[in-house]
Formats: sequence, structure tokens, C-alpha cells
Amino acid sequence: MGSFHDPVRLVWLDAPGASLDIPLGLAAMRMRSVIEEWKGPTGFCAIVPPERIPPAGRLGLLGPIMEGAYEELDPHEPDPAVDLRICVTGADTVPPPLTFRNIRGREAVESGVLELFGWVAKQDAGEGVLLLVQRFVPARVTAVVSAPDPGSVRVTACWGLGEDLLSGGTSADTFVLRRADLALQAVERAVKPWRDIPADVGVTRASTPFHLRNVLCLSSEQVLDLARRGLAVMERMGRAIPVEFALTMLGPRLSGTGGYA
Repeated sequence: MGSFHDPVRLVWLDAPGASLDIPLGLAAMRMRSVIEEWKGPTGFCAIVPPERIPPAGRLGLLGPIMEGAYEELDPHEPDPAVDLRICVTGADTVPPPLTFRNIRGREAVESGVLELFGWVAKQDAGEGVLLLVQRFVPARVTAVVSAPDPGSVRVTACWGLGEDLLSGGTSADTFVLRRADLALQAVERAVKPWRDIPADVGVTRASTPFHLRNVLCLSSEQVLDLARRGLAVMERMGRAIPVEFALTMLGPRLSGTGGYA
């Protein structure tokens, strides 16, 4: 556990930096390494020990740190679109995390961060949290790779941004593979009448084009590739966590680790 004197620290996700020999710092270094290896979006994370988690309605010292880092994120683009998420270190289980996607502007980012810490206050904060601020990726397909038991791997996928995919609250295709050799064992195709798409700010729900509603989001080759990537991320993280991917025209990008750090 950190001490009351542990400061809030900032780690850029796309730039090398000095190692931080504290549990939260090691988690941040691991997160940066995983994001870099699996093409996660650029951005930064704030390392927040339990004693430094802001009280309800205030960011305190974290406010100026976040504001300065957000302004540095892209000097050529004012108010870049970002995703905001919290990852918890040292907790045995983490409920599906609250995530804000496609947020623009300092005030909107600050408001989102305040709401995230309000969510943290109701959960087990473990050994502290990583607050991740990353460039928004407009995913064509969102997928989650999980390992529900030692012998299988499950891939779920839906069109668009998949706001509720991690919690199981959206209609999604499901693929089950045998973990030993990643042979595809079962496919369940879902009817997907809705998809989450970017709004001017945030996310909105829209009708899925008719020709895509009954079509699988992923090919068998994509399912196999995602399963391999997801298992590799789990190995690096040291536990069987849900691994989130955003699929774009340039391929899959790591977009989350289920709220675990």
C-alpha cells in the first residue's frame, strides 16, 4: 500500500520514462507496455494512490495535472477527442468499469473524471487506481476476449463502439474456442438492431444498417487473431481479465483491460 505522502504521478503511454518502484508505478509501467505492444491509443495515465483519490465533487491537486496533460496531448489539435477510464490495482474483482468515450474539451474532461472518481468511491479501490486518458478510436467493431474457465476462450463482438458489451448489456455475436489449440467450438450469431456510434461529443445509439443486422461481426480468422492477442495480454497482466479491442480499417487496437491494472 502507498503512504499518505505518495504523490499523484503522470505517465505518458507513448513515451519511455523512468520506472516507478511502487506497486502502482509497476502497474502503470505494465499498462504502458501492453498498450504500446498491442497498438492501444496514445495518451497518459495518472497514478492515484488510495489516499489521494479525490473527494466527491473536487479534483484537488489532480485538477491542474489533468488539465496540463490534456492540453499537451496534441498541440496541433485543440480539444482532442479522448476516452476516459479507471483501472484498479490490487482488487480481486472489478465490476464492469464506467468509461466515457469521445469526450472533448477541458471542462468536459474534468466533469467526466469527477464522475469516474464518484464511481471509484463506491468500489474497492484496491491499492489505488490508474486514470487513463487516451485518444478516441472510432471502432467499426468492438470485441471482448475473456477466459470464462481454464479450458476455453470466449470472444464477443458487436458493431460500433460497444458501450455495454463488457457488461453483457448489448446484443453481440459470441464465439467459443478451445483454449488448448484455439479450435473454434461454437458460434452464436446475434441479431444486432442497434449500434453505438460517435456523436459530436460522446456516443449515441443508432439503427444498424439492415444488411448488417444478422451478419457476424468477425470472420473466423479475426476471431482466432483476437483470441491470441487477448490471451497474450492476459499473460502479461498476470490474470484472466476481459480484454477489449477496437477494430478499425487498420486492424485491432487494444482499448481496455476490463477495469484491471
